[in-house]
Amino acid sequence: MMLCEELELSEQVCWRMGVKAPFLRDTNRKPGDIDLLLVAPERPHAAVAFETKRVKVRPGSQGPQTITKLSDFGKGIPQANGLLDVGFSRTYLTMLAVVDGRDATESNFVFRGLDPEGVRHVLETPDWDTLREEVGVLYVELVQPVDRSVDEAGTIRLAHLRAAQSREQSVDTTSRILRFFESSR
Repeated sequence: MMLCEELELSEQVCWRMGVKAPFLRDTNRKPGDIDLLLVAPERPHAAVAFETKRVKVRPGSQGPQTITKLSDFGKGIPQANGLLDVGFSRTYLTMLAVVDGRDATESNFVFRGLDPEGVRHVLETPDWDTLREEVGVLYVELVQPVDRSVDEAGTIRLAHLRAAQSREQSVDTTSRILRFFESSR
């Protein structure tokens, strides 16, 4: 798993998506939920929590690419800051760009992702000053370059823009992790 390798986690990592209980009590407040929770079985005291925001990218007809929902990246900042307060060892904000590259036939299959100007625009949009320094930042780009499923013919780009500061995870959070993964077997 590419993400585990980048974050130096074992490939036997346990993961769950859309997690609320037992970590978040009021899902109407930030962060709302944990988009992805990774826990290495041998290191439950070093869990990694992710807030993920997605944009969609479509090629422009004879012009620049169109990026939708770009403001959502800014909305992810208070949510990632809120996850940090839950007490996990590491917290990340993940910027996910889903690119429809099927019509970009002027480019080679591998290069049908977001163009350099689009990447720059995406990375400069959020107000980074409001993201707490302990929160890491990942950029993930998933490209569908042809009319086949991304499982068969997709490309992925992963950039570790800022490492999350590792900190001692709270004993309470570790206890909740152990109970959560034990109960979800």
